[in-house]
Amino acid sequence: MDRSDPRLQRPPSVEALLRRRVIIGFILAVLLTGLIGFLSWRSTRLAAQEADLVAHTHAVMGTLDVTVEHAIELETSARGFALTGQDLLLTHYEAARGTINQDFGTLRHLTTDNPNQQRRLDVLEPQIAAALAFADELVVARRNVRAIPGASEIKQSERVVDAIRGTIQQMQAEETRLLNERSQKTGAARRLTTFVTVAGTLVGAVFILLAGFAVNREIGVSARVRAQVSALNTELEQRVEQRTAAVQSEIAARIATEQKLRASEELFRLLLDGIKDYAVYMLDPEGRVASWNVGAARIKGYSTEEILGKHISCFYTAEDREAGMPVRTLQSAIATGRFEGHGLRVRKDGSTFWAHVVILPIYDDSGKLRGFSKVLHDVTERKQVEEALRESQAQLTGIIQSAMDTIITVDDQQRIVLFNAAAEKMFRCSASDAVGQSIERFIPQRFRSQHAGHIRRFGETGVTSRGMGTLGALWAARADGEEFQIEASISQIETRGKKLFTVIMRDISERKQAEEALRESQAQMIGIIQSAMDTIITVDDQQRIVLFNAAAEKMFGCLAADVVGQPIERFIPQRFRPQHAGHIRRFGETGVTSRGMGTLGALWALRADGEEFQIEASISQIETRGKKLFTVILRDVTERKQAEAELARRAAELARSEQALRVQTRMFQSVLDSMDEGLVTADENGKFLLWNPAAEKILGMGAMDLSIQEWAPHYGCYLPDAVTPFPTDQLPLVRAIRGEAADVEMFVRNPKLEQGVWIEVTGRPLKDEDGVLRGGVVAFRDVTRTKASEREIRKLNDELEQRVVQRTAQLEAANKELETFTYSVSHDLRAPLRHIGGFSKILVEEFGPALDPTAQHYLQRIEEGTRRMGVLVDELLNLARVGRHSLSLQVTGLNSIVAELVSMLKPESEGRQVEWIIADLPFVECDPILIKQVLQNLMANALKFTRPRPRAVIEIGQVEENGNPAVFVRDNGVGFSMKYADKLFGVFQRLHRPEDFEGTGIGLATVQRIIQKHGGRVWVEAELDRGATFYFSLGASEQFDVHKQKKQKNRAAMIGA
Repeated sequence: MDRSDPRLQRPPSVEALLRRRVIIGFILAVLLTGLIGFLSWRSTRLAAQEADLVAHTHAVMGTLDVTVEHAIELETSARGFALTGQDLLLTHYEAARGTINQDFGTLRHLTTDNPNQQRRLDVLEPQIAAALAFADELVVARRNVRAIPGASEIKQSERVVDAIRGTIQQMQAEETRLLNERSQKTGAARRLTTFVTVAGTLVGAVFILLAGFAVNREIGVSARVRAQVSALNTELEQRVEQRTAAVQSEIAARIATEQKLRASEELFRLLLDGIKDYAVYMLDPEGRVASWNVGAARIKGYSTEEILGKHISCFYTAEDREAGMPVRTLQSAIATGRFEGHGLRVRKDGSTFWAHVVILPIYDDSGKLRGFSKVLHDVTERKQVEEALRESQAQLTGIIQSAMDTIITVDDQQRIVLFNAAAEKMFRCSASDAVGQSIERFIPQRFRSQHAGHIRRFGETGVTSRGMGTLGALWAARADGEEFQIEASISQIETRGKKLFTVIMRDISERKQAEEALRESQAQMIGIIQSAMDTIITVDDQQRIVLFNAAAEKMFGCLAADVVGQPIERFIPQRFRPQHAGHIRRFGETGVTSRGMGTLGALWALRADGEEFQIEASISQIETRGKKLFTVILRDVTERKQAEAELARRAAELARSEQALRVQTRMFQSVLDSMDEGLVTADENGKFLLWNPAAEKILGMGAMDLSIQEWAPHYGCYLPDAVTPFPTDQLPLVRAIRGEAADVEMFVRNPKLEQGVWIEVTGRPLKDEDGVLRGGVVAFRDVTRTKASEREIRKLNDELEQRVVQRTAQLEAANKELETFTYSVSHDLRAPLRHIGGFSKILVEEFGPALDPTAQHYLQRIEEGTRRMGVLVDELLNLARVGRHSLSLQVTGLNSIVAELVSMLKPESEGRQVEWIIADLPFVECDPILIKQVLQNLMANALKFTRPRPRAVIEIGQVEENGNPAVFVRDNGVGFSMKYADKLFGVFQRLHRPEDFEGTGIGLATVQRIIQKHGGRVWVEAELDRGATFYFSLGASEQFDVHKQKKQKNRAAMIGA
């Protein structure tokens, strides 16, 4: 055949046109890919920027919340400490105070790009300063003067915090607005990214389809040209032999090709069956299984007979089938020419596994889809390994971020690739600002030139790590330029052909400061030891002196240089040296670290010149570097022993004074109880201090809490004409309070003294030993009979008149003598108490630490006796007031009084098991104040004397006594013997020791006086260790039974009807 036939040649224009179209398509594809890539990069960058802004806004809002919490904690902790004084609140206050300024600095740094927020921070800064200042004032006031803040201060504190909260709320509102705005921009950026990606994918797919269509069309044109050439060749075949030979040759070739194809198919089948780790199978165009290899059967569990003809949807989960995943994967493979992905697949037994899938569409020569080839690999184990790797990386990241030490990783170019939270705190720089920067940013300028060489040499050594401290003390620089000392360890690893260096750093500034403080403390301790007034000597376990301070040099009369290294026995008298070593050895074996001054008793020491003297000593021991050191502190007590002898003499004098005071007290009490004249004293403000029984008897009334202007109207004081009220400013007691002396006669008439009485009154001022006016005292007597006698005397002759004059003079002398005696007794009673108390206080303050235990015990007894004497005087005054108290009778229910007293006595019964049994008590006509005092004394005694009982039972009820109700108070306490019952109601009479049960011995005497004042009686029944029952009844005319009263009212109503 002639291959030069023009009919057999393809037009050159067709090849050129095809080549141009392919080149243009390739250029368009490159341009389109570049455009899509640029748009994707730009939209992704915008989305990342907006996401960073959103994260920044969240950081600002988080810091604002923390600032508010710290401000509230600062205010509440300071206020709580000021109110309660609890140290735990002070700890919270100090923690909040230390962090609130850091919070403010963080806010200032985070909002540098927002002028509005910076202006609000300018407002917030003085508000925080005001809150800190006010909180400091509250804490300092509580610490120094224990002042508790008032309501106004608490309100002011709340206002300060409200101002801070208001400013922060404005900032939060601004950040919320920015967050919404930035979130919207982030969403828009993400949507733009998605749109660009989808649009680019669609355009690329369309472009690929168009390119495929064009290429296929050109291939079709080429195929038609070849068909035409073949047809022309067939037509031009002239020779039958050649054609027959050609046909035979073609047949032989085809047979050989078919044989090779069958062999290839068999080889391919064997190859597929030999692949057991991969499922390789064919799908028809509808997605049904057309072939199935051994690997597919092993992975998915289906045999070839079971799976052929089934749709691939049986390999997908129900969720994927509902989402149309099987069809979409085939469509994606058709659209893009390949589908590759990961996902869950289902085996025959229903179990699932992770699979990596590749699907390729298969076309015939005409471009018709013939099916799909699918390769699947079980990647479950790889997934598990990847998940474990992610968890490990997350744990590692968490450990690094939560580490207390700074961790920084740099690459071989010294650029930072890891910067943990501790590093941010140490260098005051965020990780986002540091990552990618050179590590030299945090190295002081003077060390940067050597740094690179150190790192290079370390990398060349091949050593993987160097521990903390081996590099020595290094210097680093914070972001703000501040330099500080650090310790560091370094390690290196090589990954992906690159070296990474990890440095772990620790700020040792505080430790260096602590070491410096330790050195200063040691220097101070040496200074204290050398300047101490007491002798301080330290010896080793061989009793050789290693420390001898200046006071020791002065005490023993020798220099430290001469004695250091010498045995301590040099300063111990000869007779005590054999025992000394044993004492020290036994003390060392006890393990006790110290024994205080004086616990070792009086000891003897020896000066360098041989003089012996008495000392007191304390000893302590420590063990350092495997050796024991004993330190003794010595004090020369020679002068103190002399002072103790003097103190003992003074203590004896105080004991004699105390005895004299007791005698005078008994004398004063006897005088008060036995004198017939009334005696009343008042302080400078007009408050009655003393009102004896005779005064109450004469005036008909006792002392009342009245103003001076009410005295004359209340007690009914009149001038001698018995008509004109006595002027208040002329009353003898008022004049005595003013410092004047007065002797007057007055007439007294009041509701208690309807007939009236005549009294003679003598008033004198009360002054202390310094002559300062402290009140007044009046003594008066009933001269009613004298006045009657005077009237008789006037009727008698002149002879009797002279006798009356003499009697009057005698009476005046007696009154003056009584006045002098009363004043003397009162003065002498108070003066010894003051002297004893004053001298006791002087002894305790000036000589207390130097006194031996016996003298201190005596002083305690003296102070206790003085205090007890004061209590006795108060009880005596209370007893006197009872006698002067006028009865104010009214119908009173005793149950209400008892209930009130039970509540009042509840603090005394706390921690005890006490059962109160209270019966229905009668209504009585009595003075409720006095009867309440009676019940209080009896119930308090019952509670006191049942204290030894694990379960106290106190019963309050009533019984009939001679037809009248009597109230009793019964207890199961310690009781007493009835042979002492006659002493029970006497003043100062007690049946138990003060060490067992406290008391003054006046309470029951007060009870008896009150009951007698009501016209009743009080008695007791008791048995030793079986408890006691106290009874009391009121006068028959004063009883009032509410039930009888109701019956009388009913009877009166019936008579009236």
